[in-house]
Amino acid sequence: MIIRDKIVYVYDIEVFPNVFHCTVKNTETGELHKFEISCRRNQLDELVEFFHTVNTKYTFGDLYTTDIKLDTNILFCGYNNLHYDNAIINYIIDCYNIMKYKGYRDICKSVFNLSKVITTSSEDDNSAWRKWKYMICFDSFDILTMLYSNKLRVGLKEIQVTMQYKNVQEFVADWQADLPENQIDSMIDYNINDVLGTDALVKNQQKELDLRAKLSEMYGIDLRNMSRSSIGKNLMTKFYSEWSGMPSYEFVDLRTERSAVPIKKIVKDSITFKTPFYRAILDNIQRYSIYIGIGSAKQSELRKENIGDITITTWKKSFQSLEFLSHDKGYTMAKGGLHSKDDPKVIWAEPNEILADPDVNSMYPSFIVEYGVSPHHLSSKVFLGIVEWLRTTRLDAKHNGRKLEADALKIVINRIYGALNDAMDYLYDPECTYTVTINLQLLLCNLIEAFELNKFEVLSANTDGLLIRLPIDRKGTFDHICKEWEEYSKLTLETEKFEKYCRSAVNDYIAVGYGFYDALQSYNRSGSWIDNKGNLYTSKAAIEDKFIKYKGYFLQEPEYNKGYEYPVVKKALKEYFLYGVDITEFIKNYINTSKTAIYDYCFSQKVASKYTTIYKTIKDGKPVWLKCQKHNRFYICKSGGGAITKAIVQNSDNIAYGEDISDCVITDEKALVAGQKVALFNDYEYKDDYNIHFGFYINEANKILYGNGKTGKGERRGINNNSSNLFGW
Repeated sequence: MIIRDKIVYVYDIEVFPNVFHCTVKNTETGELHKFEISCRRNQLDELVEFFHTVNTKYTFGDLYTTDIKLDTNILFCGYNNLHYDNAIINYIIDCYNIMKYKGYRDICKSVFNLSKVITTSSEDDNSAWRKWKYMICFDSFDILTMLYSNKLRVGLKEIQVTMQYKNVQEFVADWQADLPENQIDSMIDYNINDVLGTDALVKNQQKELDLRAKLSEMYGIDLRNMSRSSIGKNLMTKFYSEWSGMPSYEFVDLRTERSAVPIKKIVKDSITFKTPFYRAILDNIQRYSIYIGIGSAKQSELRKENIGDITITTWKKSFQSLEFLSHDKGYTMAKGGLHSKDDPKVIWAEPNEILADPDVNSMYPSFIVEYGVSPHHLSSKVFLGIVEWLRTTRLDAKHNGRKLEADALKIVINRIYGALNDAMDYLYDPECTYTVTINLQLLLCNLIEAFELNKFEVLSANTDGLLIRLPIDRKGTFDHICKEWEEYSKLTLETEKFEKYCRSAVNDYIAVGYGFYDALQSYNRSGSWIDNKGNLYTSKAAIEDKFIKYKGYFLQEPEYNKGYEYPVVKKALKEYFLYGVDITEFIKNYINTSKTAIYDYCFSQKVASKYTTIYKTIKDGKPVWLKCQKHNRFYICKSGGGAITKAIVQNSDNIAYGEDISDCVITDEKALVAGQKVALFNDYEYKDDYNIHFGFYINEANKILYGNGKTGKGERRGINNNSSNLFGW
């Protein structure tokens, strides 16, 4: 892999009081470089020579601009290296002239002491090791920091599961004690596996890496170690500094603190309603304030006030939500947005109908610009000018094929609204947040009211848009309503068209674009389909990409920060809703589609540090309780597996994974998967028969389709229970 003319080397280190090891992989050649400092060998010289590729004394702060070109053709990459590995290597390089005269134990002990300081330091205090954290002895980036914010740290093992990596390996040892010599090779194997896993992740994220490299060149900021949110913040800071003529240090610490935001003060005078019911909603919501710093309340502490079909919920005088029922459809207005109360359901467009989805274009930035919403402590002219420039420039880039520029500006735009309510951000002014969200919800209520007055059925409302049942012969009326609302609101709508909508909740659905089944018929007849722009589609997958929209639970690709739970069920539901494929047959047969299909039947679960994972099974005809890794991948099996639990196990720290711990004192035991046998699958192994308990997965799919039985509040219904016909077909 090459990034900005530099070869990427992936690396990882392990530190014990008596052993140091580092593995580095050249992503271009695949060559592994291993450096060990132990009783067996001392490769300190080789390590320093390999890593010390930048001879000028730079600090991290120098690299906020890409005007500095580091004189090296190697770019190192790790997982959490920015907050750990880099500091260790920098320390070794910095102290090399002293260390080279020391024995291996003194070197390892010194490195271990620094490691202990780093791992025990608080998030906000790195004073003891700051020098080495920000020293630049080699060029590097951190794939963890790139993918996630500083607050959201997802472990490499969890990432490996989501990537369907073949070996999810942990190493059991007392990391505070000497590592026995006979365990060094096992530790190195573990270290190499982490490097190979990181390498796979880096290659998986090629697009994200290319994006950051190009944006760094475009805007003169080193963005390689930044999440998308951080990219947005840094670019916005750059733009505000350039537009205002102020250096960033003059405004990055500014905030507008508020104790309360009276809703009456922020509602725009232009917002009016035609019907008494919606006028009552407007009148009643303006009676309240939103108090800043009051978090989520317990249900028992909430106060509800019923006013006809309107229910207002408050806590300690602070507005929480307003619920109302209109034309048999329930809605909730809250501080986060407007949502309808949607039952699980399959919704078909009837003959001569369309399911129309009018969404507000760039809703938050558009409202900010059109209504002049700006943080009190910043220049309104500058702030609004930047937001308008971002909005118009992004649209121009999008429509004229400048995809990279469009993506970059979208990142900046998307975080502005959130930053207005982030006390750690210089855009912070909560009055702006609630001015935007409360008024937009009222404006969407205007749109709902207009459709209701014209006898359209509103099927759903979700933050920035609606779902409307649209008879084709009434499209003129629909367009007129949308046009009138655009003129009234000063916002614009973009309407998607669907022919089928399968939802389990308001944010969990599969939406089938209008024309999908006609395109599919054409493909089935001739092996291809051509759209109205002349684009040729030669696979069913490509047609699906064009027409099908997945949200929430139904997303087909696992998300790295969402955990991992048997994707085969989502795949089965997708095939069922799109093509009518039998759920049972799909789940039973999917395992035969590829040698890696077993991954889609797997779970993953990580237990907290105080717990030990226990695998209860039969070995040599005798029951045994085996100690397992903290993070495990497994699937449900019919026989030959075992039960998996977590428990507090005394005196088990030095017991190796796979060893029997039944003689230990075990308390607070809880099942990870109740009532099921599981097969551990941390290491990939191909089998002709995995002995999968297909019935479990079929039942999980049926819970989505038909509900989950009785609850304390009555029957929990599924999608098909509420559909117009049993199977949605």
